[in-house]
Amino acid sequence: MRTTPVLLILSAASVFCCCSSGGEKSSADAGKDASDAKMDAASDADSDSDSDSDADSDSDSDSDSDNSDAGCRDTLFMARYDKNGDYMWKFDLSSEKAAHRGYASALIAGNLYITAGDYNEREFFLRFNSDTGEWKGVYMSGTSEDKGRYLDVASPDTVNFILAGYSGDEILIYKRDINLFEEQWKPEIRGDGYASNVNILNDKIRFAGGFDDLLLLENGGSPETELWSQGDLDIFVIEYDSEGRVSWSETAGGRFEDGCTAMTADNSGNAVITGFITQAVSNETTDAGMDSGADSGGKAGSPDVFIAKYTSSGTPSWQKTAGGDGNDRGSGVVAPPDDSIVVTGVFEGSAVFGKGEGAETVLDSAGGTDVFIARFSASDGSLQWAVSAGGSHDDAAAGIALLPGDIILIAGNFTQSADFGSGPEKIELQGDSHSSVFLATYDSEGSIVWAKKADLDRLDNSAGKHAENVIHESDGEFIITGWFSHCP
Repeated sequence: MRTTPVLLILSAASVFCCCSSGGEKSSADAGKDASDAKMDAASDADSDSDSDSDADSDSDSDSDSDNSDAGCRDTLFMARYDKNGDYMWKFDLSSEKAAHRGYASALIAGNLYITAGDYNEREFFLRFNSDTGEWKGVYMSGTSEDKGRYLDVASPDTVNFILAGYSGDEILIYKRDINLFEEQWKPEIRGDGYASNVNILNDKIRFAGGFDDLLLLENGGSPETELWSQGDLDIFVIEYDSEGRVSWSETAGGRFEDGCTAMTADNSGNAVITGFITQAVSNETTDAGMDSGADSGGKAGSPDVFIAKYTSSGTPSWQKTAGGDGNDRGSGVVAPPDDSIVVTGVFEGSAVFGKGEGAETVLDSAGGTDVFIARFSASDGSLQWAVSAGGSHDDAAAGIALLPGDIILIAGNFTQSADFGSGPEKIELQGDSHSSVFLATYDSEGSIVWAKKADLDRLDNSAGKHAENVIHESDGEFIITGWFSHCP
């Protein structure tokens, strides 16, 4: 067990120099001047920090970095778009010498957002105004081991935010104040693993992720809760009450590596997770064995898409797999208000969805990995429809969100070209030789509404852009967070 990392709280003035900063505006915002944010030069001394590899089940594009060219470095960006996918503003840290990536953002209150990422291999948070892109404050940790990957903010409580991630080989979960970023609560979890998602439901906090061997959960003075994996890496879902006690916990997994990449809650507070499983999977409570190869059409030893639903009290409802012989996994999930569940992710080769059901669908990739979007019944997990998108190179979905009118928004990455939709509705996007970001919307029947290459050409000297997360606002506007390879 590692010792608790020493955290360094810095004021905005001490971390940014010369500064008030902001994002580049569209023509409508051209009158609002904002200069590039600059990190304090003292932070450059941290550039020799050791780098930790991401958790295996993390859906990040870390291994796809385009910074192999001499002098290139990974650089955080955020960009805002309207409900039609038209550019509003962007912000990036290309003026900085250190490498940094953005992974997740969350709305705090009104037009104030918070973003988590890595800076010089350290975890950091930034507050910014979503109307103008101007920075409002920054926090940086004192260790290279902390990796924040997902955020959520309680509503109407806008004083604190919750982060999920990992620190070295250990799960990282805590609550922080949004002003000074001071730690408010951190559950004691002993064991190796990672947290990939967090949902806040009134006074409940729910986490999901992966772990290896044994997790010991502190339980507010009661006996510790023990979670045991069945193989290399298993999935966990844990809910805490307002007093920091474990309300319920569940695991899923088999003999090989399995992981959770995304989680959401429906209108009734039920939990839905997605990710991937390899070969056999069982649920700890129901002990319902499921052979991914037999159920999805895939072969033993290759990862398949995994989707599971739990009631608000933690009782397993159902679990489904989909896939084929290639690398298939879910990376995002939402629960529309019409008793359905929509999952997006990647697949390779041919993948079967809803095997043996009336709506069974076989998707074939155009080359490498392609994107899938599939809609399931929330009551029993039966498939309603599944569609694919992509081109001859590797393509991936990074995030999913619901826009007004039951419109499904997918953000992700593609190389050179990619097709969305089929027949006369087909939209072909032309990208760059390196990775580009796509934005695409679908209606409730799986038909393409629009698809666009994200307008990120304003990112100077870039060689590859990667979306990691998308969040939406009630009016349909949305923000993507990610990183690009900056080659000055």
